[in-house]
Amino acid sequence: MDYLVGVDVGTQGTKTVIYDRDGRAIAEAFQKSNLVYGSGGRVEEDPQELLASCLKTIKQNIERADINNTDIAAVALDGQMAGIMGIDTAGNNVTPYDSWLDQRCAKYFDMIRRAGEERYMQIGGGSPVTYAHGPKILWWKHEKPEAYAKIAKFVPPAVYCVMQMCGLNAERAYIDHTYLHFAGFASVEKKEWSGELLDTFGLDPEKFPRIVKPWNIAGRVTKQMAEASGLAEGTPVAAGCGDTAASAFGAGVTHPGVLYDVGGTASTLAGAVDRFIPDIGKKMLIYPAAVVDGLYTPMAYMNGAGMCINWFKDNVLSGGYQYSYDELNCAIEKIEPGSENLLFIPHYAGRVCPNSQNLRGAWLRLNWNHTKAHMYRSIMESIGYEYKIYLNRIRELIPEQEYGRILAVGGAAKSPQFRKIKADILGLTEATISRTDTATLAGAVIGGYAVGLFNDLSVTIHSINKECGVTEPDMENHRKYRPFINAYERSLELMDGCFSEINQILE
Repeated sequence: MDYLVGVDVGTQGTKTVIYDRDGRAIAEAFQKSNLVYGSGGRVEEDPQELLASCLKTIKQNIERADINNTDIAAVALDGQMAGIMGIDTAGNNVTPYDSWLDQRCAKYFDMIRRAGEERYMQIGGGSPVTYAHGPKILWWKHEKPEAYAKIAKFVPPAVYCVMQMCGLNAERAYIDHTYLHFAGFASVEKKEWSGELLDTFGLDPEKFPRIVKPWNIAGRVTKQMAEASGLAEGTPVAAGCGDTAASAFGAGVTHPGVLYDVGGTASTLAGAVDRFIPDIGKKMLIYPAAVVDGLYTPMAYMNGAGMCINWFKDNVLSGGYQYSYDELNCAIEKIEPGSENLLFIPHYAGRVCPNSQNLRGAWLRLNWNHTKAHMYRSIMESIGYEYKIYLNRIRELIPEQEYGRILAVGGAAKSPQFRKIKADILGLTEATISRTDTATLAGAVIGGYAVGLFNDLSVTIHSINKECGVTEPDMENHRKYRPFINAYERSLELMDGCFSEINQILE
């Protein structure tokens, strides 16, 4: 059995790749997601569409690869982490997928804070109050009591898809340990649900699934799902993990001292450490457990920062001529650091780390000299500035941990100009790896490990995914960027209050 299937149930869409046991991609397919937007900050997805995207892309790949489905050893899914959905006792969805982009749960942030945010962070995984499972579950409980009563378990979307593929009911529902920092009511250190937190918020422990490891076998593909997906009936499906955890593991984040940059829909900077030290002081860093046991990856991210780049290209520059990313990337090369004193705020849906519901997107200091290239570069620089703030906080918490380079993964890693901007701002080498699509690769390796094809997770991923290029920082540019970083950070502080007043007036 020579092949493994990795499926990434992402925000922009579902991507599936078939790999051989040496980690070579044999076939890949992508199905775009359909995000449903509504009033009050509603952002949802149809769980049946998510499942259909998994089945369709798996089937397309098997046909393209022209292989026997009986030669596929295992399947593993990763998926969006901070969103949640409810299933009934049979394992079928009774709610839509409540996306991590959905903001309706914000009113329950204060409920958690009044109950004690520091205690919530200490026990509940080190995550500050944000748009994640905890507030979302409270929203369903208090705003939709009839739907809440029907919910047997809360699960993330990739888990739902696995359950459907394997015919699992609610008793066999699960969540793996990489999601627990977003779960709200679980201990990342102990990898168990917290009776104290569940009692504090009046939540039924029976609505929370069992906690497993990513490489545990969740189930086997049913006859019905085999026909829909092209897989052989009985194919093992591993539990899998969250998408950020998958991206990190697939990049080779398996030991302390590694930084990684995930440039996708969300822009994430994280470091790898072997100690659990929640950011109680500034509430900036989330503290997830990594795929590898005993490793943690303190991280912070911008909600939809990558979408700002897409938005600018597809909407602001949506005239008669459609610019390509390559054209825009080339156009910014002649612009000096700081984009001629232009600052961009990328928090279109509010800031996540630390949480600020008031902030929104903006350009500051625009003048008639600024061109589309200045505006485009300023978006990239804003992500670099935010990363520098995150890096400073990681160093404050664990000052003895040294970092020499950053592993860049995701779509943004494909842009040399973007890598250069971030390397210059951070003053660190930005390294690329041979496989930038690390999430599906991680799924394949986890699935292979689950069925005994591989003996060691870390050894296997490092043998497959190696560094293939570095972008060195220009330390003179690093010096030039310092005042812009300070100005950006101060702008966030001032604009939080400014937007709060504006929001009150407009409401």
